[in-house]
Amino acid sequence: MTVTKKGPPCPTYIDPDALERAIAAARKIKDANPNKYKSLPVQPEVKQ
Repeated sequence: MTVTKKGPPCPTYIDPDALERAIAAARKIKDANPNKYKSLPVQPEVKQ
């Protein structure tokens, strides 16, 4: 396992640079369509 610059460890066959580019592209898409891609609200913890 290798650790990317930020985020969780990923298998070694995934290119960290390609992953960074994919994340950047996804952020651009999200910024271009803010209404379509809303963050999910944080769910409060359920106490049992």
